[in-house]
Formats: sequence, C-alpha cells, structure tokens
Amino acid sequence: MSIRPTRIISFNEVVRCARIVGCTIQDVGADRLKAKPIIFKPRGDILSKLSASSKVSIFSMECTVEPAPKEKKIDGWYVDIHMRIYYDDHETRQVYRTSPIDAIDGDVVTTRSGTLYKLGKMDILVAKQLANVEISASAPLKEETLPFLINAGHDVYPHADELFK
Repeated sequence: MSIRPTRIISFNEVVRCARIVGCTIQDVGADRLKAKPIIFKPRGDILSKLSASSKVSIFSMECTVEPAPKEKKIDGWYVDIHMRIYYDDHETRQVYRTSPIDAIDGDVVTTRSGTLYKLGKMDILVAKQLANVEISASAPLKEETLPFLINAGHDVYPHADELFK
C-alpha cells in the first residue's frame, strides 16, 4: 500500500462541501474554533478507482442527482386482479403489462418498478363493459371504481395472464 501525501483542507472548503451535500451548518458564534487546519487523509486506494482513460479530475465533483422520471402516456389500458396495467402500444402493435401499481395520483400511476404512467383512453372493450359506471377521466382508479375496472378487465380478457408467462 502506497502512502499518499495529506492535503490540507481549509474551513471554507468544508463549509462549501457541506452546502453541496445539504448538511445544516450551525453558527457557533465569533469564537475561534481551531488554530490548526483540518487535514484530509485518504484511506486506502480510493483515487485509483477512477479509470485511467477518464478525463475527469480526481478533485472534481459531479452531480449524482437523477432527473425526475417522465410520465409515459398510455392508451388502451385496463387493470387486472393483481393490480397490473395492461396497455396497447399503437406504434409496435403490442400489448404490455406493467409491474404492480404502487401509487395512484389522479390519472398518474407509479408502478413498483418506479415507472410513471399517465392514463389516457381506456381499452374500448372494457369501457363498453362499463357503460353504466361513471368513471372520471382525471382519476379513473379511485377506490370506488377500481373493483368495477378489475372485474370488467377480467370479463373481457379472462386469460390475459397466460399470455405473459
């Protein structure tokens, strides 16, 4: 194990790093905290983990925050008994099944895999089966209407689960 030289970090650098990370910095008054500088000693071989072909400086910081996931609008959808959404993709002419629903916010559904779906038009055959049930376009998966949607989906497509095994 090679010994690396220590690098002295100023108090301003510590404060800057704390602000980047989002830590709270407490004001302790006008008293002097330390006369000695804070010394950063890397442990192990952390700096060599960056690939040699990388053009990123080992002293640079990168933002690792991912952008918010975008909603995928789906049409021709219905819900099965396992709370999974089936929908038609008009471009590929295929039917897809999502992972189980994790959260419902109006007409936006989050599945267990973390994908966001914005519900568009319901499947035509399921909608025809539910002609007498009033289903809101802004919140179609309300607690009151969900059993009707699941039953209508099962009545129209009783063997849909077998297609995806």
